[in-house]
Amino acid sequence: MQALRPGFSGSRFRAVSCFLLAGLMAGAHATPLDGTAPAEMARESVRTLLTDIQYTGRRYVAVGWRGHILLSEKARDWRQVQVPVNVLLTAVDFVDELTGWVVGHDSTILKTTDGGDSWDVQSFGAGLPPLLDVLFLDARHGLAVGTYGAMMQTADGGLSWENVHNDIVDEALHFNDLQRLADGTILLVGELGMMAISTDEGRTWRRLSSPYDSSLFSAAPSGDRGAIVGGMRGSLFITDDIHDGQWRPIENPSTQSIFGITQLPDGTGHVLAALNGTLQVIAVDGEISNVALDKESAGIPPVPPSGPPYVFVLTDDVDQELGAFCRALPLKDGFLTVGDSGVRYWH
Repeated sequence: MQALRPGFSGSRFRAVSCFLLAGLMAGAHATPLDGTAPAEMARESVRTLLTDIQYTGRRYVAVGWRGHILLSEKARDWRQVQVPVNVLLTAVDFVDELTGWVVGHDSTILKTTDGGDSWDVQSFGAGLPPLLDVLFLDARHGLAVGTYGAMMQTADGGLSWENVHNDIVDEALHFNDLQRLADGTILLVGELGMMAISTDEGRTWRRLSSPYDSSLFSAAPSGDRGAIVGGMRGSLFITDDIHDGQWRPIENPSTQSIFGITQLPDGTGHVLAALNGTLQVIAVDGEISNVALDKESAGIPPVPPSGPPYVFVLTDDVDQELGAFCRALPLKDGFLTVGDSGVRYWH
């Protein structure tokens, strides 16, 4: 595959796994809600750890380190917005162009109704388990999951959240990724190969027999009833039917742990985001190709901004260590990645 040139570079977190930080830094807590310091408007927010990104249909929204939330309409210019917490944010999910949620450490849950320009706190508690993923089925019904079996649900758009109690929660494993499959089934993956599904919008869960006994970090829909999951050391497994329990291993030439799997818009495969700057594309037939990233040329902000709101335009300049990719989004002319080195536009 043709080498792609990144549109942004820089990292203070060299070769550090996104989910290692997200899952194990449970001791890095903010102060209680009534005294929570807001996120700093940082000059270099585009080059610090970013853990997740989503296109809302209107703009790109990226989240990460110390409460940083960045917005971009065209994936080239990014601006940081004011956020009422300064904890590590780990996942973002929008149900439409305006309404979305972000979760993070200290069981933080934030909501926006204006496309990400402003955020309100729905949940926060110093010392509570970090939340690692969030999934909303519509504007009212949502789930959030995290470390040590943390699972929360809402039926009123987040006005109230309640802890979920069931057999899989009682195992106290880390829950890493929630995905809604094409047939409406919700798939949950996590520590020690944990897999569970819900066919009633999260009210009840069934533990699946797993083909893997180490951590699974990521999942995505595959076909009408199937799924693909990825985890430690480049491990990949796929099923055509999530309900029949038949998983096939996919031979991966890379041993880099996989932190994000995103389905291609045309349904012809998936893009994998992994450790040590690894980006791969897997076709529907299981063939994997490595995306050659041109590290000879990378991007940094051309001129340091003078004050908030900090706006950065991704340009070409010298490269630095990539670290891990947490998520990759396919674009018409390349890929957009977030991870240890911030946001990058590989074109």
